[in-house]
Amino acid sequence: MLGIYITVARQPGELLRFMLNVARGRWRDNQQVEIHRAERVVLKIRSAKAGFKCVMDGELSELEPETVLEIHPKSLRVLVPKQSGASSPG
Repeated sequence: MLGIYITVARQPGELLRFMLNVARGRWRDNQQVEIHRAERVVLKIRSAKAGFKCVMDGELSELEPETVLEIHPKSLRVLVPKQSGASSPG
């Protein structure tokens, strides 16, 4: 599942409170944040301004006017350490 966090803060005071909560690690409890989950999200930027950016997996990225984010099941290989005392198959 994708975690989607949207701030509804628009006024300077709301944005300042939101930023302070983010800095203190309390953004999840903030009334200015909507939290959603989905397997696929389409972001449509309807602003005339160019250069919108986002952070995905810790990397700063440029957003296209329409950006699709989706989960690809089983596409990430994960290495898991062998458990001690576990018997080996076969």
